[in-house]
Parts: sequence; C-alpha cells; structure tokens
Amino acid sequence: MKKPLSLLLIFCFSVTLCAQTIVSTEPSNRNVVLEEFTGIKCGWCPAAHKIAQQLMDQHPNRFFSISVHQGGYAEGTPNYTTPFGDLLMQQAGPASGYPTGSISRQAFSGMPTGASHYLYNREQWGSAANIALAQPSCVNVAAEGTIDWNTRILTLLVEVYYTEDATQSVNKLTVEMLQNEILGPQAGMILYSEMIEGDLYRHQHMLRDFITGEWGMDVAPTNTGSFWTHTFTYNIPPHINDVEVALEDLEFVVFIAENQEKIITGAHANISHLNLPDVGARIALLNEIEVHNCSGDASAFVTMKNLGATPITSLELTYTVESGNTNTFTWNKRTIPTLTTDTIHLPVFQVQINQDQILKVDLVKVNNQTVSVLPKSIIIHKSVPTGDVGMTFILATDRYASESTFKIFNPDGTILLEGGPWPDCSWMCVTVREFDFFPVMQGEHRVEVYDARGDGINMGEGAGYIKILNRNEEQIWYNDGRFGYKATVMVNVEEIATVPLYQITSSAGINGTIAPLGKRRFLEGESAEYVFLPNNKYEVREVFIDEVSIGLAQATSYTFPKVDKDYTIRVTFRVAQPGNDVKDANGVTISVSPNPVNNELLITGVYDKLEIISITGQLLATVFNQPVIDVKHLPKGIYFVKIETNAQNATFKIVK
Repeated sequence: MKKPLSLLLIFCFSVTLCAQTIVSTEPSNRNVVLEEFTGIKCGWCPAAHKIAQQLMDQHPNRFFSISVHQGGYAEGTPNYTTPFGDLLMQQAGPASGYPTGSISRQAFSGMPTGASHYLYNREQWGSAANIALAQPSCVNVAAEGTIDWNTRILTLLVEVYYTEDATQSVNKLTVEMLQNEILGPQAGMILYSEMIEGDLYRHQHMLRDFITGEWGMDVAPTNTGSFWTHTFTYNIPPHINDVEVALEDLEFVVFIAENQEKIITGAHANISHLNLPDVGARIALLNEIEVHNCSGDASAFVTMKNLGATPITSLELTYTVESGNTNTFTWNKRTIPTLTTDTIHLPVFQVQINQDQILKVDLVKVNNQTVSVLPKSIIIHKSVPTGDVGMTFILATDRYASESTFKIFNPDGTILLEGGPWPDCSWMCVTVREFDFFPVMQGEHRVEVYDARGDGINMGEGAGYIKILNRNEEQIWYNDGRFGYKATVMVNVEEIATVPLYQITSSAGINGTIAPLGKRRFLEGESAEYVFLPNNKYEVREVFIDEVSIGLAQATSYTFPKVDKDYTIRVTFRVAQPGNDVKDANGVTISVSPNPVNNELLITGVYDKLEIISITGQLLATVFNQPVIDVKHLPKGIYFVKIETNAQNATFKIVK
C-alpha cells in the first residue's frame, strides 16, 4: 500500500554503539494519539475538531490529533482522503456515526466502544485520554529534522529509548506527515467559528501521508535500556490529490505501537527550515470585514505569511474594487517573524451596496524590495435593505430557543423592539415567531439576533432562519441562521408613517387565487386593488369582505377605494358557466400557449390589452395587441396573464 520513498536508514541498537541525543532516558507516562475520522460533508465534525484542539491545548506536547478524512462524508472535491483512511477504519471500526476517533488505538476499561473495536465519540475522547495519560510508558520517542526549501526534502532523525521492558519483543514505529491551514469547504463550520475564513474553513492536523507506511516499521530489541535510532529522507510532493502541500504548514508525528494497534506513546517532531529565500511572503487569506452602516463603506483584512529568512518590517499592497482605481497601502506597524503570519486591516474603501463586486489585493513590496506574488480576490457584497413604514421581523429558532434573543435599534441607539429568550422545544423542532414593527425615525436601523451558545440557529438542531418583510410581505433580507454569536443587518428607512397603517388579509378557495395573496399593509386613505385569478375553465363565484358576501360572480377584481381599517377579503371559484369563454370581436376564443413557456408566449385572437402579473400581484408588463410576447427574461415561476378584449376579461395561469 505504501508507495516507494527515498529512505536513508541508519540503525543503532546499543548505547555502546550510538548514544542518544534527543530522546529522554527518564521514565515517563504515555502520550496520546487521537486518530479522528472526519469529512468535509460531516456537519458535526467541526465540533469534534474543536474538542481535539482543546485537548491538545490542555495537554501540550502530550496529546496529538490526526485528522483522517475517510468514508462517505469525505467524498467530493477537494479530495482530502488518503489510501490509508479506509485501512485504519477497518481495523478500528465499524463506525456507528461520524465524527468518531480512536484514542491511541485501544479500548479502555469501563468505557464500552459499542460494535467497534476501539472507536469513541467526541464526548468520550477527553475521558479516554485522561486514562492513557496517567499510565506509565515503557518507552520514550523523539524526533527532529529539517526541510530543505530548494529540494523539498525532509531529513528526519527519530530516536527511541526503553526505560523498561516492553510487553512485546518487536514494536512498530510510525511517522505521519500532517498539514495545517488548508483552506477548503466544510459542512457545519459554524460549530468551530474560529476556523472560518470567509466562506471557507481552515483544516488543521490533516493526514497527508505515512512516511513509514500505515503500520510502521519494526523496532527491536525492546528491553530496558535499548536504544534505537533511524534517519529518514523523504521527498515532499508539491501536491497530493491536487491539493497543495505547503512546506511551511507541515507537521510530523511519530509514535511507537504494539503491532498495528495499541499506541504506547508519541511525539511531535521539531522541524527546522533550510534555504529559505532571504525575502518572501504570500497572501494567505483575504476576507471582508463587515461595516455596519447604510453607506458604501467596506473593509477587508489580509493575512500575510512570511516565507523568508528575514523578518518582515514593511509591506506595500495595492487593492482595487471591481475595475475602479488602484489604491496603495503601506504597512509597517510591527515585525512578522519567519514562517509566522499577521493580519493586516485595509483602510475603509467604497463599494456599491447590494451588488457583488470583486476586491483584488496584490503584494508589491516586502521590506522595500519588489516581489512577485499571486494576488488574492474575493467578492464583496454589502447588503443594505431598504426599509418600509411597516415591516415584519420573522425569527425561526431551532430547538434551543432559550439561547436566542433579538433587538431592533432606532437610529439614535434606543431600542425599537426586542424579544427572547423563549422555552426550548423538542429535538429538531423549529418555532417561527413574527413581530410587526413600525419605524418612528428615518435613518439606519440596526437589527441584531444573538445566540448565547455561539452556533447560530441552524446547526443540526432545527433549520432556523431570519427574515425581514416589507409591508407588502416582500422579503428584503434573509439570513440562513448560520451566524455564530450574532447576526447583524442595517436597514435604511427613508420614510415613516404619518397616518395609521392598516392590514388587509386576502385568501382564496380552490381552483384559483387572488393577487396579492396574504397580508398587506396600506396607509390610511390608500386604495387597494385585488385581482381574482381563476384556473382555466373556472370563474369567480363569490367575494367576501370581512366574511360578508358582496356577490361579484364572474368579477375579475375588487378595489378598496380608501383603506380606513383592517379588512379581510376572500374569493371562491366555480366551474365557468357555459358560453363564458372570452371571444374577440371576430368570435375567436382567446387562448395562450405554450404552457409551460420558455421564451415566447403566443396569443390566439385579437385583444386590446394584456398584463403579466406576478404571483404576489406585481404588474410586470403591459402589452397591446401583440400576438407574440417575449418572456425569456422572466425568472422561473408562476405568472398570471390578464387579457382584455371586446369588453371582456380573461385570466390565464402560466408556468415558466
């Protein structure tokens, strides 16, 4: 299974032949290796990544995490899998679900592993690790090496020393190459929001290759006082599965195991880098910074990585929005040491609101020396919804509604509306709450939704979301609920109501509809027209205002001349009465085709006026006596075609 590698093998079996230089000869407890099985399509895996990193932070240099992309959740592009993942799972599994992982490839007393050999869920990793960390180890292992940037060759020295007799006469040494800071897709990334960069995820400790083969190489003898050393050379490929192998982001883990299973102990290798360029850098990340106002102000930050032997003390960057002017920014605030990163904030720049625009950043100079580096580009989209005199705020919370609250602020910072928290509900439930609000000031209104846990309202416990609708029930802002601790939007209100605002609620029976449908708000004194849209071969039977019939059989519309209170309007339909087909002055029956339509709508018969109306009642087009109508510009959906001819009206529902 292991592809050929260039290895230089040097063996020493006795302290009389070779003396240890980096490995300790003092007895110590076991170090722990977590092999975490994960995948880019696994929604809960970022939560496991976070737990793994927390364990590494709690036990520095004693707990090592290896992220193994394997199984169905790892399928797709980019391909982060290796030839070894399935073999490791076959030995450890079967897995009852993902994410899962093995702690030093063993099962622990009092901690059942279900149907698997030695897999534990993420909530068990800490307990299992604590057991292993408290146990004595019979052996110590250490490693150090160099990476030559001219040749991409790793030279790695590994030393092993036995402080007491091992259980078996032959052990296995394994060396793994891992990579950090791989930017790529990941389901559920909000569960580890610290790893989010724009719309991508920073993958850490990802298994890229086994330098020794997946099951390691023999180490013997294993009795007290035995010393063993081994030097590897390995040609680091520039890419694996078309994913770049960045030298500065590599780490190497070594461990000693009993056969292919129980890992006795492990260690990180200390790596030095040779033949770095004197001056070098790259733009590692470029991300938008949200600027919460209603203007075209925008900003971004650039993460720079120093790939040179000389510390960076100054940078010159240029940046351009779309095809606009090129701006130059000089940075010299602090020092960036070799193979480290720093985040640099660009000055505020201007964009067009509610539009996608490309921001391009180039690195021009490092320490006043001109460099040639690949630029970075991102799409900037600053959303500034236009508010209304009356709006509806819709918050759909997930199972844990007790973690959710919201506030809507007036331009002067006072609170216009707030709500939450609410009681939790059952597993995977979603509770939709609607709140009407009416601005009392013109200007920028800040809407903030909070989640106390920091995982938003759409992360596997119900698909929550946020909407804001204008008074015509049209959506002016939407958030899918994946926002961490807080979601924010600024709504620009240009006018406020100076007279009362009333609501008309419309509904329709079967075999037709009414436009607009649902709730609409109207200022006092406004007129409100409702169009009746029966299905083909149906007509209006009866119209009800506030549930009182006003007749209007065969009517095509009804208008409230002056709205002075809240109303309801309901229309019912019946099969069209014989002889009710609409005919033109020549006796030709009016019809439309084809249906569904793609590009052109054909009208049979001569007509006076034709209107195309959206499902929400919006008039989209008016045409006068044209037999062919171009509709290819219309989005896919349902539309109504209202035709007037020979003092008659006909309405047709079409699908595009």
